[in-house]
Amino acid sequence: MTIITELQHHQSRDILDSALKEWVTGSGVKGAIASRNVKTCESQSQIASLLNWQHYSGSGGWYVRSIDLMTGQYRNFGQFKPKIPLHFPNQEKAFKYISFPKGDDVEVILLLPDMDTWEAIADKYQVPITPEDIKEDRLDKGFWLWVADNPQLPLEVTEGAKKAGCLLSHGYIPLCVTGVWNGKQKKKLKAIPTLAPFLTNGRPIHLVFDSDITVKHQVQEALKHTGYLAAKEGCIVGVATWEYSEATKGVDDLIVNKGISAFEAVMDNLTQFKEWLKRTEKQFKQQQPGLTRLDSRQLMNYIRSKYRDRLKLNKLQQKVELDGKEILLEEAYLLLADLDGIDCTKTKASDIFGKIAMENSYSPVVTYLDTVAAHQSPVSLENLATRYFGTSNPIYDVFLKRTLIAAVARAYSPGCKHDTTLVLQGLQGAGKSSFFSVLGGDWFDDSMGNGSQKDDLVILHRSWIHEWGEIERTFSKRQSEELKAFITRRKDIFRPPYGRSAIEFPRQSIIVGTANGSDFLVDSTGNRRYWIIPVAKEKINIKLLKEERDSIWSAAVSAYRNGEQWWLTDSEEKLSQQNNQQFQIIDEWQGAIANYLEGREQVSIMEILTRVFEIEAGKVDRRSQMRVANILTNLEWKKAGQKQHQGKRQVVWKPTTPLLDKEGIEKVLRSEKQTEQGLSIPNTPSIPKDSTLKSQKPDSASMETKNDICTTVFQGVEVLPTPAVKEVRAATLVTKPSTTPVEIQINWQSYPYNSRDVYTLKNRSNRVKERVLNCSTSNDLIKLLATTGASQPEIEWLRENYLSSAEKQQLTLIENSTQGNLLKVPERSSVIEYTFSEIIDAIDSELKRLGWSVKDGKEYLMNRYNKKSRRHLTDEQLLEFWDYLKVQS
Repeated sequence: MTIITELQHHQSRDILDSALKEWVTGSGVKGAIASRNVKTCESQSQIASLLNWQHYSGSGGWYVRSIDLMTGQYRNFGQFKPKIPLHFPNQEKAFKYISFPKGDDVEVILLLPDMDTWEAIADKYQVPITPEDIKEDRLDKGFWLWVADNPQLPLEVTEGAKKAGCLLSHGYIPLCVTGVWNGKQKKKLKAIPTLAPFLTNGRPIHLVFDSDITVKHQVQEALKHTGYLAAKEGCIVGVATWEYSEATKGVDDLIVNKGISAFEAVMDNLTQFKEWLKRTEKQFKQQQPGLTRLDSRQLMNYIRSKYRDRLKLNKLQQKVELDGKEILLEEAYLLLADLDGIDCTKTKASDIFGKIAMENSYSPVVTYLDTVAAHQSPVSLENLATRYFGTSNPIYDVFLKRTLIAAVARAYSPGCKHDTTLVLQGLQGAGKSSFFSVLGGDWFDDSMGNGSQKDDLVILHRSWIHEWGEIERTFSKRQSEELKAFITRRKDIFRPPYGRSAIEFPRQSIIVGTANGSDFLVDSTGNRRYWIIPVAKEKINIKLLKEERDSIWSAAVSAYRNGEQWWLTDSEEKLSQQNNQQFQIIDEWQGAIANYLEGREQVSIMEILTRVFEIEAGKVDRRSQMRVANILTNLEWKKAGQKQHQGKRQVVWKPTTPLLDKEGIEKVLRSEKQTEQGLSIPNTPSIPKDSTLKSQKPDSASMETKNDICTTVFQGVEVLPTPAVKEVRAATLVTKPSTTPVEIQINWQSYPYNSRDVYTLKNRSNRVKERVLNCSTSNDLIKLLATTGASQPEIEWLRENYLSSAEKQQLTLIENSTQGNLLKVPERSSVIEYTFSEIIDAIDSELKRLGWSVKDGKEYLMNRYNKKSRRHLTDEQLLEFWDYLKVQS
C-alpha cells in the first residue's frame, strides 16, 4: 500500500481556513489539536492516491490520519471529507465522509494531542506522566502508549474524527471509529485489531454515539456488538444517552450548543451496558405493538412497490444491494420488521428480496464501459504492447488488442467464446501484475486458484479480470488437459451466495497470467490457449497506464461495437504457435524417441514404450501413453488410425511430412514449390562474395538436362552429380576429390544446461542461438540474459563449439553495438544468383567429391542445424552448408 507523505505544502489557504473553522467553531475542537491533526488537499491525483482509488474527480477537502500505537508515526488510515459530498452511480445518498484507503480493513483513528491536553488528562484522572513515558521520536510523544499501559484510564468510543477531536479537547480520551459497525471485524464477532489492545480487563469503556440511538434500531444493533466485545474482555461498559434533537445529535453538537457541563452531566449518568440492553429491548417491543402479517402475494407486491428501484442484483459480484450497499438476504426479514413493521419468515423475505433484486440486475463493468465509451477519447490499440512492454514483434500487439476486446465482449455478452489466456512473461518486479490490476480496477482479482476448488468458481464470477500469478506453478500442479478444459468453459454451475440451489452462470470475465521463467508450457496440443508476450522493459509504465486506462477501454468498446474479432486468424494462430515454442518444456524422453523415429515410416505408442524404454507391456499405463503421444505430436507426427503393424492391427503414427522414397526425391528437389523457397539473401561473411540464392523456376531445357543425371545422396539415393550449368561456376564448386568423410564431433554433454538428454541439449542450444542472433544491440543481449532466455556460459559455449564464422562475427557486432541494428550489410553492385535446384546440385557434387554417405550428411545436419533434411534448411543455411563443404578436402 502506498504511504502518502504529508500534503501540507499543497494545502490551499481557503480550504485550510474553512476546515479549521469547521473543527474549532462547528465542533468545539481546540485550535492546537485541530492544527495538529487536520490536513487539506486539492490535487485530485493526490487525493486518489490517498484514497487508493484509480481516479478521483471530486472537490478538494480535509483529512485526518491515525497514529500507530506501536510506532507513534502516521498510519495510512484515516477519514477524508470532500468540500462537496460525493454522489456515486446507483446510490441515492451522497457521501460526506470517506474512510481510506480503499480495500483495507477498517481501523480506529487515534488523534494527536498537544502536551497541554495530555497533562490536563493526567491531572483529571490522577495518572502521573513519568520521564520514561515521554518519547521524543514519536509524533504523539508517547501519549497512546501511556494510555494503553494504564487500564484505569476510561476511553470514549465515538463515531467520527471531529467528535473525537472535541472530546480530546475537553479532557477525554477518544477512540474514533469511522462507522457505528466499524468496531467489529466484517462477518466475525471480533474486535478490529487496532481496537483490541485497549479492551483490557477492568478498563472503563464508554460508548458515546449520536443521540439517535433511541430512534434508530440499526444503530442500537451496532452498539450491542461493540458493547458485547468490550464486555467479553472484562471491560466496564457504559452507554452515554441524552435527549435527541437536531441541535444535540452528536457529542460535539451537544457540547457546542449546550456547553461542556451538559455533557459532563451525561457522563455522570451513564447507563450500564446490561441495563441499557434490557431497556432497549423493552423500548423496541413497545414501539412494535403488533407487526403486520401479509401473505406471499401481498408481501411481494409491497416490497416491489417500495424497493423496486432501490433493490438491485450486482450481476458481476453476485451480491444483492439496497441503495448501493450490500445486504444479506438472511437478514431481510429483520429489515422488514425494523423499517416496515412487517412480520414474515426468514425464508420468505429472502426469496422475495432475491427475486426482486434479480429483476433489477446490473453489471458495474458494463456501466463503466458505457461511461468511458461516451466520455473518453479512445487511444490506438494497434501498438499497445510495443509502447508498454518494449516489444518489436507485431503479433504481440495483436495479442493485447484481441484480449482487451475479449474482455469487453465478455462484459456485454456473458458466455461468449473466449478460450485463450494472455500471459505476460518477464522479470519479477517489472509490473506485470500491476498492469492487469490497473486495467481491471475494482474488478481485478488474483486470489482464484487453478479452478479445482469449489470456491474458485465463486471468485471467478465476482470479478472481471482474473490473474494467475506465476502461472508456471499452475501448470506444475494441474494436468494440462484439465486446465485447458477450465479455460475453454463458457458457463459454470454453482450455488451463489444469495441462493439455495446451483444455477448456471455464463462467464463475464477473462483469465490472464504472468510468468517469471521462460520455460513453462508443458503440452504442445494445448499451448494454443496461451498468447505469450515477453516483456522487454525492466519496468512497465504504470503511471501512464493509469492515465490512459479509460481511453484504452473506450477504444476496446469501439472496436467491439464495430464488429472487430477477439480471436486470431489462421495466419496469426501459426505465428502464436511459433512464438510458444520458445516457452515449451522439452520432455527428456523426446531425444530417445526422435532417434528411434529416424528412417521409420510408422510407429505405435506401445512399440516405443516396449522397445525404446523397455517397459513390459503389462505395465504400460495411460500416463506413459499420453506422454509418448505428446512427444510424437511435438516431433510433427500424427495419428493415422488402425493399420497392420508388426504383425497385428493397432493405432499407428506417421510423420506429418512423409519420408520420400527414391522416386519422390528427384521430384521434390525439382518441384516448383521447392524452387519458390529461394529468396534473395544479403551476403553473410561465410558465403562466397559472388553468390546469392534466387527464387527462379528452371526452364524446361535445363530441367530435362538435370533430370537425366541429377542426383542426391542426402536422401539415400546415389547417382551422378550434375555438371555445372555455367562454366564460370564450375570452378567454384569442384575441388580435389577425397574419399575420406569428415567427422563432425560436438560434445553435447558439455553444454551448460541442467539436462543430460542430448536431444534436449540440442534443442535448447538452437533456441538460445536463435534468441541471441535475433538481438540487435548489447542492451538486447543484456535483457535476454536477465529474462533467463539465455545464460552467459551458454553464449560462450555456442561461440566456441557451435557458431559458424559468420555467426561469430554477428555476435561480436551485437556485443559491441549500443544503438540501432548495426548488422545491416551494404548492398553489392553485382551478385551471381542461383536457383534452389542449382544449389542442391552443387551440394550433391560436393558430397560426392568428399565421399560422404547419407548417414554422414544427416549426422552433420542434426549436429549443426538440428534438422534431418536439407529441405528443412533456410536459404541462408543452405548457402552456409555449401560454403562449408567447398573448403573441406
